Amino acid sequence: MKKHSRSFLAGLNAHAAVKKAGGNQQVERLDACIPMLIWKNVFSEVFRASADGKLVEIMSSTACECFLRHASVHLSATLSNRIPADIDVNLPDNEGDTALIHAARGGHDSTVSALLGRQDLDVNFSNKEGSTALILAAKGGHAAALTAVVAALLGRPDLNVNVADKDGNTALMLAARGGHKPTVEALLGRPDLDVNVADKDGNTALLLAARESHDSTVAALLGRTDLDVNVVNKDGNTALIRAAHDGRDSMVTALLGRPDLDVNAADKFGDTALIRAAKEGRAAVVSALLGRTELAVNVADRHGNTALTIAAGFSGKKAVATIPICKGLLRKDPRVIACDAWARYLAKQSEGQTTVMWAVGLNDLELVEMVLKLPGADPSARRKDGKSARDMSM
Repeated sequence: MKKHSRSFLAGLNAHAAVKKAGGNQQVERLDACIPMLIWKNVFSEVFRASADGKLVEIMSSTACECFLRHASVHLSATLSNRIPADIDVNLPDNEGDTALIHAARGGHDSTVSALLGRQDLDVNFSNKEGSTALILAAKGGHAAALTAVVAALLGRPDLNVNVADKDGNTALMLAARGGHKPTVEALLGRPDLDVNVADKDGNTALLLAARESHDSTVAALLGRTDLDVNVVNKDGNTALIRAAHDGRDSMVTALLGRPDLDVNAADKFGDTALIRAAKEGRAAVVSALLGRTELAVNVADRHGNTALTIAAGFSGKKAVATIPICKGLLRKDPRVIACDAWARYLAKQSEGQTTVMWAVGLNDLELVEMVLKLPGADPSARRKDGKSARDMSM
């Protein structure tokens, strides 16, 4: 042991004597640093080789924290068998972070592997924020090193994959929210993973991935048969409603591939995925939804509007863009124009307005031909100003 290390430890021992005589918390913290400083001496060559490894040996309450941060970066797997058995590998710093947590957060996979070699390692240790090594690695990003850290941690059978931080986030939820597909896939490989854990707002991994528009992550999650595809958060949103709102065509298609999907689920405003897609003018999404036989096309939101009255209510360029939605709804169920909501819509346009007049006004021949084939269609009917659909087409 180097002379300055011996003198430092001697100083610590002197402080320990003071503690026995009624010392303070500062000395107690220093006592806790002694085994960590011994560990530092074991790996002194690692610190000498690094510009960041200049650990100043001073008697302060941050000594343990400094060591942990440097050890987590520079410890290598080849040196793991040199960690003395009496060293407490679970000793946390002032923030509650252990060497494993520091290494996992930084993506130092070789360090994590070295630490995992210790059977007495508490792989589920959580810091002051409730975050474990797995949670921090999963949250970190797409980096290959972080994916390797997650894989190494998952190799420990005593790892709790469902532990959540103080905000209720699990590793799966954070990885899904960040769109870290490789990490999500690795976590999904654990049979003890609960894929339906929700945070304080009722969001599960599926809802978070859908909210952040991570199509491939949603597709990966859908591979788990125990996934609740109809889970609703506190706002009443499902993954399908969110995807429909955002116009995520491929995500909607993937969700529709689940036979247990409730396509008619509504949020707290009465909006179904179909209504939300109509409001946003998402023609491709509406087309995909119409492929489900159980889709309710005449359901209304809290204002009494159906998908057709919403789509028909647009003007200008938006009206042209929503014509495919109107056509699709009419093909799906011609009764969409026989409901009260449609009658109210026509009445608001002009007294005596008919469905044929509406179609002519959009100047779309195919739509006009579709409407003329409907029961009761009369191109000669006149509204209050005396004009008929024929007059409007000239």
